[in-house]
Amino acid sequence: MDTNQPNSPASADLIIKHVWIVTMDEERRIFRDGAIAVKGDRITGVGPSPDILQNFRADTVIDGTDKFVITPGLVNGHVHVTGEPITRGLVPDNTDWQENVFGWLIPTYLSQTPQDEQLSAKLAALEMLRTGTTCFVEAGTILDLDATVQALNETGIRGRLGQWLQDRAFDPNDDQSELTKTAVAKMVAQQDRYPATEDTLLAAAPCLVGHNTATDELWREATHLAQDAHVGVTAHMSADPADPNYYLETSGARAIEHLANLDALGPHLSLTHAVHLDAHEVDLLAQTGTSVTHCPMTAMKGGYGATATGLFPEMSEKGVNILLGTDGANNGNSSDLMRAMFCSAGIFKDSRRNPNLFPATQILEMAT
Repeated sequence: MDTNQPNSPASADLIIKHVWIVTMDEERRIFRDGAIAVKGDRITGVGPSPDILQNFRADTVIDGTDKFVITPGLVNGHVHVTGEPITRGLVPDNTDWQENVFGWLIPTYLSQTPQDEQLSAKLAALEMLRTGTTCFVEAGTILDLDATVQALNETGIRGRLGQWLQDRAFDPNDDQSELTKTAVAKMVAQQDRYPATEDTLLAAAPCLVGHNTATDELWREATHLAQDAHVGVTAHMSADPADPNYYLETSGARAIEHLANLDALGPHLSLTHAVHLDAHEVDLLAQTGTSVTHCPMTAMKGGYGATATGLFPEMSEKGVNILLGTDGANNGNSSDLMRAMFCSAGIFKDSRRNPNLFPATQILEMAT
């Protein structure tokens, strides 16, 4: 057969046929007898089994009848890939937010060796891949970025990650300008080492610790770098009333409004947790296209108030882009994003007594 003829089947390495396929295309189609063709590391065909089998040929064909449901690769919007995967269960489940973070988690992160981070990152990546996550955004607690990238490169997962970034001088004896200069230099250097290109699996991006740890200057520099390098910025914000209270005391505005005043909001930014917001802050997120990453399992374990006071249904109604994350293994307890999907599909239905909130299709959109 002349494979150059227009009607010749295209070559593929793998075809999986007779499976359910849930798509995230514009029509949100579901193929009950679907097939998928793969060539190298690319999906080259998705559709009804008869169409794919007519248009593609492969040496390896798997019959998935009554075996598989195929979905798009999931995106874990917030996960700590170092520190916690190898210390899961270390943190007691009856600590408040302040003790959890400052008494347990930060000491855990700061005690890591490069070898610890490599082992932890591999474990997190393999758990994500095994449960359908093909891409992740690191939460910003990596110490040795080079060692972590080296380990993750062995797994084949896609991710955006960066070193721990903060610059606020908590000690009066610290030189604030020097701390900011060091943090910005670190951020620029990692972007130069691991730039984002179309085919890059692992690339750097500004991963700010967030909360009250970044100066206005660091926020501005991270925003400018993200816009120039075409990458995103991620940061923790407003998991607890401490964040809005801090910014009210120091700037006269709540956290999200303060970031808006810095021109730091926008489609490049994803703020994790965002539980303690007011209606004006939700409007600012919607108007600027800023994303929010919701970590339901952490919110439940930590008693953050996501369902009691969180405005996630209002964010959804106003068009805020909501992502899902598993957070750290000592709070989310798993890197399986399906667990976060399950929780998010149910908790607001119950807290608002509205079964129409966050239907399955929307949850899958949030996870992809």
